[in-house]
Amino acid sequence: MFLGRRQMPNVFLCYRSEDGAYAAALLDEKLSHAFGPRAIFRASRSILPGENYSSAIMRALEECQTVLVIIGPTWVDRLKRDGAGDDDWVRTEITTAMAHGSRVIPVLLSRASRLERHELPSDIADLAEKQYLVFDHRHVTRDVDQLVDALRQGDSSLACHPDGGSPARSENAHSWKRSRRFGIVSACGS
Repeated sequence: MFLGRRQMPNVFLCYRSEDGAYAAALLDEKLSHAFGPRAIFRASRSILPGENYSSAIMRALEECQTVLVIIGPTWVDRLKRDGAGDDDWVRTEITTAMAHGSRVIPVLLSRASRLERHELPSDIADLAEKQYLVFDHRHVTRDVDQLVDALRQGDSSLACHPDGGSPARSENAHSWKRSRRFGIVSACGS
């Protein structure tokens, strides 16, 4: 299912394909299950075929409340090697999100180290000061549960939709939900 122009997403997944693509796909699946697929923006799923990807990414960044920066073990090295130019999409996504005042959450994957300010370019150095979450392959259910709860706390318009079939924005309070298929437990109330 493609997002296209139908609904504004709440959460943008920012990742390097070299060490974060599988984690991004898994987080997309699990967060889409929790909040509905329209609430989550992952470029390879959310951009319509034939649509200008640059415009679609920038529009999604302007609309999203939260950007999850998925950081794998080689993320900083890759940034140092490839991130100096204007064509580094990850760096562009982070600077755009920060400029728009979006909540930016670093998500450290298994074996990824906490970011150090001195390792980052000055335009994204504040990323090292952001409270991070962990997404470890050994604790997927626990880590997704924490991420779902953190997203709900930071964006009250996110409502849990375990069936993934309805829009993700709602002002109605929901009860605790548990999905046997994904093992997601979260408080979906206010």
